[in-house]
Amino acid sequence: MGTSEQLSFFVETSKSPNKGYMTLIRKLKQARKFRDITQEELAAELGTTTGTLSRWENVKTTPSIYDFCCWAYTLKLDVVLDLKQHD
Repeated sequence: MGTSEQLSFFVETSKSPNKGYMTLIRKLKQARKFRDITQEELAAELGTTTGTLSRWENVKTTPSIYDFCCWAYTLKLDVVLDLKQHD
């Protein structure tokens, strides 16, 4: 794998949960590219297929919370979510 430093980002979901989710997925895709990891390499690490990973990255399907956590962990991401309900 590429760079080993920890990456961090914050996504606020309280204003628009769907937009927050899409931002989060975009950040995961950017982190994969930043680390110079191919979809094939990441899919193998996660025990999934490149097709599944592609659908996640293009927001066609939603990974389970377990798969999401494995995805972030594999990319060495420190993810903080603000899940407050908006008024």
